[in-house]
Amino acid sequence: MEDVERVVPQEPITPVVGLPDVGTLPEGFATFDYPNVWFAGDKVYLTYHRSWVEVDEDAGEAVTLGERKEKARKPREMVLRIYPLAEFYR
Repeated sequence: MEDVERVVPQEPITPVVGLPDVGTLPEGFATFDYPNVWFAGDKVYLTYHRSWVEVDEDAGEAVTLGERKEKARKPREMVLRIYPLAEFYR
């Protein structure tokens, strides 16, 4: 590919929407979002949020992604990974 300063988006731009009923999620299912990358010297710092779905014991059902019930829990954590820059050039 040639070097470019900007990637022109393809038209039309449309959102991606998940269907509300995706069935049973596998054990350990998680989502990853909001990635950020920083470079300092010969290190690459990568951060992102990891979320997973927990069962809402009061409702007796799994909390679906994006659902915002008062008692529902969708735990989230920020992850920091540090890699040597050379790792990206192997």
